[in-house]
Amino acid sequence: MEKIKEFCRKIPVKYYPLAAFILTALTVTLAMSYAQVLSNGKNTVMTGDLFVQLVPCQKMAVNHLLNGEKWTYSWNLFMGQNTTLLYAFDAMSPFTLLFLLIPDIVLATEIIIILKVSMSAFCFCLFLQRGMKEEGVRILFFSICYAMCAYQFQFFRVYSMMDIIYLLPLVMLALLHFIRTKKAFPLIIVYALSFVVHFYNGFLIGIFSGLAFLGILIYQNGITFLKKTWPLIVKYAVSVLSAILLSLMILLPAIYFVVMNASGNDGNFINPKVLPTDCLYAMFLGRGDTFDVDIPYLYCGLPVLLLVPFYFINKKIKLKERLVSLSILFVFLLTLFILPVYQFLHLFNRPDGYTVRYVSLWVFVLVILACRQSKYLSDISIRKVIAMIGFCIVAYYVSNLLNHTIFDEPTTQMTLPLFLINTVFLVAWGGIVWSWKKGKDRFSILFVAMFCIMLECGSNAYLMLKSVEFIPEADIDSVDEQLETVIQEIKQQDPMPQRIACANSYLLGQGMLYDYMSTGGFSSARKMDMFYLMAKLGENVTAFSIMQNGATDVTEMLFGVKYRVVIDDPELRVEGQSNLSYAVNEQTLGFGYLVSDDVLTLPTLNKNAFRNQNIILSAFTGTDCNVYVRADNVSISENGATLWMTGDEYLVKNETNGEIGTIDYEIPSDRYSEAYALFMQSGEDETEVIEHFFDRGLLSKLYVVSFGDQRACHDSHRDLMRETAIVQMEQQEQTFNVALYNVDTTQSDVGYRQALFYYQDDAELDRVYQNLANHQWELQEFDNTYIKSTVSASEEYPVLFTSIPYDEGWHCYVDGVETTPVALLENAFLGVVLTPGEHVVELEYIAPGEYEGIGLAVIGLILAALILLWDLKKKGEITDEREV
Repeated sequence: MEKIKEFCRKIPVKYYPLAAFILTALTVTLAMSYAQVLSNGKNTVMTGDLFVQLVPCQKMAVNHLLNGEKWTYSWNLFMGQNTTLLYAFDAMSPFTLLFLLIPDIVLATEIIIILKVSMSAFCFCLFLQRGMKEEGVRILFFSICYAMCAYQFQFFRVYSMMDIIYLLPLVMLALLHFIRTKKAFPLIIVYALSFVVHFYNGFLIGIFSGLAFLGILIYQNGITFLKKTWPLIVKYAVSVLSAILLSLMILLPAIYFVVMNASGNDGNFINPKVLPTDCLYAMFLGRGDTFDVDIPYLYCGLPVLLLVPFYFINKKIKLKERLVSLSILFVFLLTLFILPVYQFLHLFNRPDGYTVRYVSLWVFVLVILACRQSKYLSDISIRKVIAMIGFCIVAYYVSNLLNHTIFDEPTTQMTLPLFLINTVFLVAWGGIVWSWKKGKDRFSILFVAMFCIMLECGSNAYLMLKSVEFIPEADIDSVDEQLETVIQEIKQQDPMPQRIACANSYLLGQGMLYDYMSTGGFSSARKMDMFYLMAKLGENVTAFSIMQNGATDVTEMLFGVKYRVVIDDPELRVEGQSNLSYAVNEQTLGFGYLVSDDVLTLPTLNKNAFRNQNIILSAFTGTDCNVYVRADNVSISENGATLWMTGDEYLVKNETNGEIGTIDYEIPSDRYSEAYALFMQSGEDETEVIEHFFDRGLLSKLYVVSFGDQRACHDSHRDLMRETAIVQMEQQEQTFNVALYNVDTTQSDVGYRQALFYYQDDAELDRVYQNLANHQWELQEFDNTYIKSTVSASEEYPVLFTSIPYDEGWHCYVDGVETTPVALLENAFLGVVLTPGEHVVELEYIAPGEYEGIGLAVIGLILAALILLWDLKKKGEITDEREV
């Protein structure tokens, strides 16, 4: 023990940030290990958005970098992916470059998470040491509290949001340096870095630090601060402008994308259901990883909770400072109840379950106040410490009780083990304070306190990680290995770009990892047009992607889905089921083909997907097409369940014995070989497509089942609450069948409004295919933002239709002459009107704002250079050492 003490005493103060980094890295690694989410553990860290979006997106960004491709768009990914906003949110962190060095994406992700948390401790320790002028080993202690806060682990599965934790202290350190020395260049660099790494985090950091800058000037100079400090304010404004201009090279295309996109707000804001007791309860350890509540994740160590109240009654700290700090926390609390401010701090984008994204700012302030108070630990009487511990224990219990009393659905749940864990840690901290006041060997006490905070913060991280529904690593490995094998095989057989649809719930974002096209995602300036069109065609869509459900032979033909891969889903593994197979659709059209000019005057589409597909085929061919024929002879039978009619909605109620039954639908097969069913949430004559997920909510689950459907994820089990989509019916000897069942044992409060049943006329479909297949383009050159093809137009078929989503960034050149493209199929897809004859058609994507962003960045660079030259002329720090 003495040798350890001697070694620690010899550590130079300048190495404290490194020590904070190492201690935090050890803590978070152990927590992840116990939660079995490290390599070779039971579960994989790759789950949720981390699996389907963030990591695939970052890997794709690295591939673009290695291949020298543009980062703004990929027409040969999904159905066309505008990557400007995607990269700005997910892939601009400097840690993304680790994917260049570490080929194993799971291992790389684990290392990135550990590094982000540890870097947070490093930067916060640096800030306390150099910015706040705090001293002693205690700054290591509070650096761990800050880095291991619950906010970090809330965003474990959306880890691009974790960058704010290490960037905020850097920005504040540069800001204090600017105020003390009037040197602005470091501030420009960290501001620009923050804006680029993650635009939302940069927005929060900019707002917070800007207000902090004005607050410090007012604190130092009073209400006449403008007269005294206007040159400094001007220089600050120019510096911020320079940083913003530098970041626009990346962000301006993303801003254009958001502005042009009709879905700027993915959900309606509602007043958060938060009480002060919720916020108090959220400061204790053990809260689960729940995204569906509005309570902020305020835990940052129980010592912070104990010390902050003493800060506000400490007379050795200036009253003015304490009032300012109290005002900041009070304003933070008010933001939860003032809806316009709450919206503003979320950039007018509903949090979608990621509650109070700006709580990292609260944590930053709380830990600073606790650190400020810690130097006065000897001034606190043991009685007051015991009283505070007792108050915290009572407050923990009472706040939980009030939450359960006020809310019908409790947002948090206190269990006896959690109560005991918090009580034990609070008592332990009381013992540490008592030992500090009475003991002589304070270094040993600090050593014990360091161990205790690592244990406590690590325990909280473990409890949060343990509550996440992780995916078994073996299942992910199995799915990935199967997919990689089949993609390589397909590419060897068919090197030209082809769309591949994967019927597996795990694979929605894997096209970015394995570089294949699919119908699983789309993104354009007309995203909502695409959203509504695909829903009207019976595809299962969300605000971000097509779920690869609801396809028919017609939609697969029109949108170029040549390969359909069926991979064994570990969640729904059926004994004897083939692990890997893929089918080739011989009636698939290329990504561009000529159609009739009737497509320019397409009749209005309604909710009936079968009618809509017939209309589109008729418009494409210029002839009357009826590939889908309605089946009116429908038999309905009840099998352990009852079909209720409430108003204009059908509900499925299970029998009273508690077992789950089904409602079976049957139509005669007649002469047809395929049939489809569509269960809709609204009548077919209604033009509105889908009620938004947030407006409806998941109250119960009503499933549609057809084991004959080879296109569906989840083994053809469709949740109608989410997935109003076409289902391929199962063919028996002389009938087609499909069934509904309710997983609840009571009457469901959600059902369907209308069920439609249609046959597919294969002979009519073959006639349509032959007409369109003879007029496809011939690809000559292509990359992710450029396509060159030859095509022969005629008077009968003068319009080039491409199954690429329409976007204002596309530029078209016909025989070298720029031509304005057209938006087809209710403004969803890209098309070109041609004159009869042979043509060379070139399509090039230039992200709106791309060149303007580069120009503005050059201006920002010039401003930054001028400020640097200005700074170099300054010598030393200013003599005014008043507290900042």
